[in-house]
Amino acid sequence: MSIMPFYKKAVFRITPRDTALIRDLRYILGENQTQFWQRFGVSQSCGSRFERGGTIPFPVLMLTRLHLLEIISDDDLERVNSPNFESEVDVTPAPQERSGPPQTALPR
Repeated sequence: MSIMPFYKKAVFRITPRDTALIRDLRYILGENQTQFWQRFGVSQSCGSRFERGGTIPFPVLMLTRLHLLEIISDDDLERVNSPNFESEVDVTPAPQERSGPPQTALPR
């Protein structure tokens, strides 16, 4: 079962605590909604709805929380948004590990 459809369709209500943290961070940074939300790829009008407690897509919610916790920085967000991101990062899937006992060749 794949979890990806969950991420694509999931929306959440932003908590009052998140709303206060985001608004406080915006004020501390001296940014308006356009400047603040642009780093997450969100328009001013959507950011305003989020700040009033509207629904927020799961990826945006995670990005804002990671940013508020200082786990990701503005530099990280800018690097991901750069046109060269895919060429700078190895995006090939990791090899799949096999489970079960090791396979040995049968004698002929």
